[in-house]
Amino acid sequence: MQDSIKQLKRQARTEALTRREALGEELRAEKSAVIAGRLSRLELFKNARCVFIYVAVRSEVQTRAIIQAALQQGTTVCVPCIDAGKKIMIPCAISDPARELHSGLLGIPEPDPSVCSPVAIHDIDLAIVPGLAFTSAGQRIGYGGGYYDRFLGMWQGSSCALAFEEQIVDCLPFHPSRDRAVRRIITESRVIDCTILSSYP
Repeated sequence: MQDSIKQLKRQARTEALTRREALGEELRAEKSAVIAGRLSRLELFKNARCVFIYVAVRSEVQTRAIIQAALQQGTTVCVPCIDAGKKIMIPCAISDPARELHSGLLGIPEPDPSVCSPVAIHDIDLAIVPGLAFTSAGQRIGYGGGYYDRFLGMWQGSSCALAFEEQIVDCLPFHPSRDRAVRRIITESRVIDCTILSSYP
């Protein structure tokens, strides 16, 4: 059973990554700007005192503008620092991304722990997570490390994924005891409330 799910997940990742990268850099940038605008207008973002957010790489929905917008409105922004030995993410606060981020695991920008302070998980109001594919019920598939599933398993606050419409699929291989769903998904076309299976433009 587990081997079957792993195989299905590998296939789903490959297909999702192919679709995302086929969009092209210019179109991804345009869609990312729209998604950032949608997020910035949501009350859960405007009212958040502390936001945990990924730093986008390659063909992901870009987050640099979102990070800057949050910092400008006085929100505490923390980003993941990977502890590969413990296989966990440590949220670390940043105030100057250009100075404080450096290339970490797999080339993903991370905060410098000698400069940035860890943030307690219970102080986070909103978690913005990446992924390769999502269902409208909030099920997600990431890159296989399990870092966000473990994080979401420990933290029960508001979670929001950013995705292009091409990343929304009808179904995904999902292991209920290990995989964690998100509560909202924002695309360039809509906001999906996964808790009530509805969406609005």
